Amino acid sequence: MITLFTVPRNFKDSVGIRQLNGIRSWKEIMPNCEVIIFGNEEGSEQVCRQLGLRQVKDIEVNEYGTPKFDFIFNTAQEIATYDYVCFNNPDIILLDDFRKSVGIVIKEKKCMLIGNRLDIDLQSEIDFDSNWQKNITDYAINTGKWKGRSGSDYFLFKKGMVRDFPPFLVGRPGYDTWLMNYGWKNGFKLIDGTKSVLCLHQNHDYSHVKNSRKKDYHGPEADYNKAVAEEA
Repeated sequence: MITLFTVPRNFKDSVGIRQLNGIRSWKEIMPNCEVIIFGNEEGSEQVCRQLGLRQVKDIEVNEYGTPKFDFIFNTAQEIATYDYVCFNNPDIILLDDFRKSVGIVIKEKKCMLIGNRLDIDLQSEIDFDSNWQKNITDYAINTGKWKGRSGSDYFLFKKGMVRDFPPFLVGRPGYDTWLMNYGWKNGFKLIDGTKSVLCLHQNHDYSHVKNSRKKDYHGPEADYNKAVAEEA
């Protein structure tokens, strides 16, 4: 089994709906997986109690309150119960094909599973008591749009493999490219799960990003991540 770790925002309104859709999907397809929530945003403690998740409340953040990736990745690998860990954004919906791919990956040595995402518009809670996987798959295939190379939202690897993680900021660009480059430089077998794993990302705006430009994640924090990537 694996440990998934993530850094959610608050669990209010549409943000909370998207995050619950994502996190609940992980527990539905892998009931015995461990999920670690980093941070203590509004509603997170209640969600952890409800779904049986672990929570690390005290995390390192910058002056805007944005979590730091080096703390997240280092801590997750230190405290994870299982040998394989997976960082995943909380608004990502996973299906049985991910679970099946995990079973293949953990038989490999020194590998990392990555993959691109399919963007979908979903504003309502998933009815997990229904035939939800077929329903969401049909909807996604008919309406979704592939993000392409810049849309890698999950990274599965054996804990302890990713060291010296730079001080990237969560939710800003740069960290995903660094992770893949790190894998290449260190001889990881990078497995592209795009064709076998339907990774569904629920579209959202970037109104939470402080001092953003272009109405998305671009701004001083994105500039910071870019500088970190250039130095890493």
